[in-house]
Amino acid sequence: MRNFSSSQPSSNARSKNAMKQKIGHKHQHGFVNTMFQFIAVSLIVSIFQLCLIHHNPPPEPSIIDDDLLSQIKQQSRTQIENEVQGSSVEEKIVMPMLSAKAKDPSTTRSRSRSTNVNEENDHSPLSSSFSSPVENSPVISISTTETNRTSISDSSPQHLLSVPFYLYEDEILRNESVYNFTDICIGTQLMKPGVKADQANMTAIHQVCATITTFEDMVSEKVFISFIESTEFQFVRSALDHPMRTKDPSKAKIFVVPTLLSLPIFSHQYNPALFQKQLPYLQNLDEALEKSEWFEHSNGADHIVIIGVFLPGFLSHEGYLKHVPSCNVVQWFEGAGTPAQYPQRFFQKKEMKEKRVLFPNMYVSSGQCTPSSSTSTKTQNITFIGSLEHKRKRCGECNFRLRHRRDGCLTIARRTNWTTAVCGNGDKCPNLSNALLGMHFEGDTPSASRLSETILSGTIPVFTTKEQYDSVPDFIDWDKISYFADVKNRTRFVESLDLALTNETEIALKTENVMKNKAIFDWENGYVTFDVYMYMLQSRLYPDTRAKSSHFSALKMDYGHDAKEKQDGDAGKNE
Repeated sequence: MRNFSSSQPSSNARSKNAMKQKIGHKHQHGFVNTMFQFIAVSLIVSIFQLCLIHHNPPPEPSIIDDDLLSQIKQQSRTQIENEVQGSSVEEKIVMPMLSAKAKDPSTTRSRSRSTNVNEENDHSPLSSSFSSPVENSPVISISTTETNRTSISDSSPQHLLSVPFYLYEDEILRNESVYNFTDICIGTQLMKPGVKADQANMTAIHQVCATITTFEDMVSEKVFISFIESTEFQFVRSALDHPMRTKDPSKAKIFVVPTLLSLPIFSHQYNPALFQKQLPYLQNLDEALEKSEWFEHSNGADHIVIIGVFLPGFLSHEGYLKHVPSCNVVQWFEGAGTPAQYPQRFFQKKEMKEKRVLFPNMYVSSGQCTPSSSTSTKTQNITFIGSLEHKRKRCGECNFRLRHRRDGCLTIARRTNWTTAVCGNGDKCPNLSNALLGMHFEGDTPSASRLSETILSGTIPVFTTKEQYDSVPDFIDWDKISYFADVKNRTRFVESLDLALTNETEIALKTENVMKNKAIFDWENGYVTFDVYMYMLQSRLYPDTRAKSSHFSALKMDYGHDAKEKQDGDAGKNE
């Protein structure tokens, strides 16, 4: 048994210990030598890198604003961290949508007024090879490779827009000489039906509006004349939130003009005294565009505005605005009807009608229901929620406009094989979401918020007159998410609805499509609706950037291949 208690080591043990000490000293000397070698090599490499940097300086820091870069990082933090070094400014803007490789900083260029689209050694899909839209060039072709277009096409589903845009925030939105939001709030309250400008009301209005000092206050408190007017605010709010926004106008390919014109338009028609107070703001808005070098460069060809309400002649003929009518426009039906039907109702200048895009506006929903999960959970065939008699009962013409509603509901009520809980006045929810089909009858005009409400409630809308297709964007394939039943012909009306309700496979498919595409119509949540409008303008201005596909199956991704195309066939597809 080995004795571990001995305090005196043997001679053999002492020799072994001496050997170990010698070996240990050798290892220590070897480690120290290795460390000195490593440090020396590191110093040499560092000196070499400093020499390289002196001759080839690194890219200048990105001039993207902090807010935009923060948004991008939240969406794709890992990708940004891996790829942001060495990328051009414009590649960084598109980072959530492009797996852009680092490119030589010498090829990074700011936006130039030159229309040269063939600059050498510049392969960024969003580089200055983009030709800025100029007058007499409504459709611009861009020199870009197929590989780059594929990168844009296979973009993140978060947004379709793949070119940076600039919002006139400081020049217009935050400029109190253009928008005094306290005054806008007061004017908005005075324009509401039944509100009189007596002392009691004015005191109450001033108390309410004293806290409304910013655009964000207006949106959060929903200080709108009506939900129709709120499209302007939702459009601008979405622009502020969108990740493709840049605060450097030299990098922008599209420019958003924050037009909040509902109050001056309403007051011009109903309250002339109030309009005179709004007129200076209106003129300052137009002057802000006049001073913009970016507007001057293209005469508005790459600018877009939104008009929430409509008054014939106010904008295009009265002379209040000289520069705003030169922009591309998103406007509701009464201003966006086809020239043949409504020649006097166009917002744009006469000479601009063929050179600019005029998008019909999709209404902000006045309220939708929680969608049913599938067709199997729906309990009714058809529903329509809306008045059958005009609130102005003495207005014979007004009631005549609602005749299609009365005729349609009467026909539906007589059909014993159709189930309906409401066709006329009644509770919107859950009746709208419980129906397979939601009737889209005309009211005072062919357009109505009912279309958006029906889709957002997960129900298939049924267009009832061909004129209604003029009031909706033609970049949507309505055949995929709607039906058509001609209410002007009772026989065809019944046949169309019968055909739809008996084809369970098709109705299930269209219901699924409605659910997959309903975000397009949701102005108030996120920025999808704004993004779609902006992408469609991008598609018209910069055709080579068009995406090949989208997660929204109802969008026409080739929209704009013909600058004069009009949607004239959808109404007949479902007849």
